[in-house]
Amino acid sequence: MEQARPDSTVLPAAQIEAGQDHDSSHNVDARITRLLTARSSAPLPAPGSEEAKAAFKAACHEHTIRTQFANEYLGLKRSPLEWWTADSLGKALETGELTPEECARLYPSATERELRMAQIEHELNLGALHALAFAESYPVAVDEMTPDPAEEERGVDAEPTAASVAEPSSVFVAIADGARSAANDALSDARVSPELRIAVEAHRDATLAMLLEPDESNEASNARCGVVEQTGAALRAVPARSLADVRCKLALLLPEILPDVNGSDSTAFLENIREDVDRLARQPVPAPISASLVGQIDFASGSIEDLRALRDSANSVGDAAYAMAWTGRCHTGPAGKQHNAAGKLMQWLGDALADVADEARKEAQRRRPKTPNERETRLTILAGPTIDNGDPDEIAALAGEMLAHAAAEARGA
Repeated sequence: MEQARPDSTVLPAAQIEAGQDHDSSHNVDARITRLLTARSSAPLPAPGSEEAKAAFKAACHEHTIRTQFANEYLGLKRSPLEWWTADSLGKALETGELTPEECARLYPSATERELRMAQIEHELNLGALHALAFAESYPVAVDEMTPDPAEEERGVDAEPTAASVAEPSSVFVAIADGARSAANDALSDARVSPELRIAVEAHRDATLAMLLEPDESNEASNARCGVVEQTGAALRAVPARSLADVRCKLALLLPEILPDVNGSDSTAFLENIREDVDRLARQPVPAPISASLVGQIDFASGSIEDLRALRDSANSVGDAAYAMAWTGRCHTGPAGKQHNAAGKLMQWLGDALADVADEARKEAQRRRPKTPNERETRLTILAGPTIDNGDPDEIAALAGEMLAHAAAEARGA
């Protein structure tokens, strides 16, 4: 089940200090490699030093690679983010959550999984490297054996030291750092919708509490895991409203699922999807194109002949679009009763051009012709639509204009 360890470990330590010269960086790499491969003989780095931080980061990277097998114990999966352990099995047995038979069945696998992971943590000296890397984060413990003489005279009991407080596992600390970093990356785009931002922050806080809270009682652990599941479900329920939201979800999700993905091709494919979404999300959004053709035409500045040409062209092309919308290639389904994408486009185009033709008619109706040609062209534009509309008053008004036009023509005016 465990993956074979690579012949040469790929370590990220060379990237810790970009300003180091090549020889210095090479020496740091060499010392870190000795720390991870010959722990008993290699000297430990100074507490709080850059070398200590690089060594811990490299050890975490190596730990991730060498513990891939842990995800193969599918029978021990207690929840999406929790595994059965020897300790949790014992507590579940005491509370009646598991029967003795169930506990006995799971216990060998749980202890085998923990033993293999503990062996790797021991070989990498992960706990010691964590203490050295984050030495500055820990307060100096007070020696309980030598109390303050002034307090001793007053009979004041010594306060419990920070060392007496339970500390989370260094592995959990590393996982928490990764979860925090993933959430920060997910929320780095200011265009992420407020609803999704709130959901990500809630899930991040719940995950960190689950990993770092020192209370390891079964009741408290189950409660924290329940909050993680609830916030995760709430996060998934928030719909993505933009590419920035999709990128946000991927940036948060991929660090959680990639360790469970088998095969470098699948991992590379998921990373490639994230890169594509990231690139698209950062591109400027083009200005929307108006859906109306009428708003893109200056009817008022056109001559009466321009209005006639607009009306005739819009009617001809619009009729062709409507006719095309009824052909088989523009329908879907066995009965052909629904438009496909092409049919919807033709229908939209026909409607848009009908609006153009009608707007040309309205503009012609507002015009007052100055010449016989303009008068004739205007009446030609109005006649067909007015008669087709069937309104008696409009037809009567048109008839009056037609009679006036006929009288003017008879007079040669």
